Amino acid sequence: MAAGGAPFDLYLGATTAAELLLVDRCRAAAGDRLVLATDDGSAGEHGTVVAALERRLDAGTAYARVLACGPDPMLRAAARFARRRGLDAELSLEEPMACGVGVCLGCVVELADGHFVPSCKDGPVFRAADLAARWSE
Repeated sequence: MAAGGAPFDLYLGATTAAELLLVDRCRAAAGDRLVLATDDGSAGEHGTVVAALERRLDAGTAYARVLACGPDPMLRAAARFARRRGLDAELSLEEPMACGVGVCLGCVVELADGHFVPSCKDGPVFRAADLAARWSE
């Protein structure tokens, strides 16, 4: 249960079991609502966290929102999935940040409206619907 009392499921994935990070801390936070997934099936469910999420939704689990962090390919998959399923999604982008105050523009992200914003200043968390199409294509 989250600090505010709202229930949540925590999905943690990696390529292999050896690459899963902070499993004990995640289990302490989520308890039996932790869902592990590995691409090779060596821990938890076989496949990606997005595939595990899709199986849960297909089985009747309902979610109000998807919050995702991780490498860009996974974030893109999460954004595509959320759009397809009509879910609100927020993505924590992993853009390289040099100055941290938006001056150098090394971390700019394109938004759906065509504007570019520094993720260090305006993010790094963005609604998937607000990001340029490349994030959900």
